[in-house]
Amino acid sequence: TGSTDQQKEAAQELDRSSNCFTDSQLSELVAISCRLLQSTPLSSFSLQAILQLCSRLTKRYELAQLFQSHGGLQALLTISQQDSDTEWASASDTLKTLSKAILKNFIDDPPTLLQKMQNEICKHLKIDETTHTPTSRSPLLSGPSHKLPPKLFLAKLAPLVCHDLPIFFTAVKATCQLENSKKFIVLKPDTSPHRNSQQPKDSPVNCSGLKHV
Repeated sequence: TGSTDQQKEAAQELDRSSNCFTDSQLSELVAISCRLLQSTPLSSFSLQAILQLCSRLTKRYELAQLFQSHGGLQALLTISQQDSDTEWASASDTLKTLSKAILKNFIDDPPTLLQKMQNEICKHLKIDETTHTPTSRSPLLSGPSHKLPPKLFLAKLAPLVCHDLPIFFTAVKATCQLENSKKFIVLKPDTSPHRNSQQPKDSPVNCSGLKHV
């Protein structure tokens, strides 16, 4: 449990600190991380630290693409060769979890991520017509009105906000509207997460300032 708490604290710290870097600095971090992954030998502690950083950086799809172009993905797919190492084996679960998180970030291109966020938003706000209760089964979403104050809405969907803020706002714009003098957020009438699943042409999900280092 203590190890899990430390990992969560480290992830939160990375989330906060990554917002302080410019696009150029983030690109350089990716390049450095890839070079470190390709260097040998690496202790399990060092490898865990690098993968923790990469799992956070590659949440941005542009950085995930940079990670691949710098050879990071190939290095990630070959580090399992260290399985025979006793030190690796003792930390294999954590390292495999971080590796899976990085690979998942490659799958979540902007249109896919947008679709997932729309589904998640609808899950939190949509009322189950048969039980007349929210589909998320949350006591905070009581009554048939499926309303949430903006602050509570953002708190409940904080993981989506942290993952990719521009895409989150695009998903909210496609599925939600303000009601009662902007006091509540509700689903748009007949909202379907499959509608508008394509990334809008003017959606600010790409950072043109990113470049290879």
